[in-house]
Amino acid sequence: MILTYAALAIGLVGFILIVRRLSLVRKVQNAGQGAQAAILVMRDPALDDARKQALVQRAAARTAVSFLIILGCSLLACTAPVLLVAIGWQLGLYSLDAALAAAADPIVWIALTALAILVWKLSR
Repeated sequence: MILTYAALAIGLVGFILIVRRLSLVRKVQNAGQGAQAAILVMRDPALDDARKQALVQRAAARTAVSFLIILGCSLLACTAPVLLVAIGWQLGLYSLDAALAAAADPIVWIALTALAILVWKLSR
């Protein structure tokens, strides 16, 4: 059972490090700022409708690209821990039932949450 917990903890650390390395939080913040800028353009009385439309269309295109980048980075970050746990299961280090039971245990969730906060703070 220890190997199951270790795999979950290592998978979580890997997830956080990937999120940090890919600057995923910054990418989401930038996408939000771009959407806010588009709203400000739409409210600007100094711009005519044609100019507003052009600026908003450009912002929409940038937002769509940002969404795809965020989606790709998120999938990569989520895939890494799943692959790690699957590799341990395939190597016979633990059963799939044990991994699922450990992942569903509330005590494990609390411990992994504390670990996630610690790793997030230390990885700055």
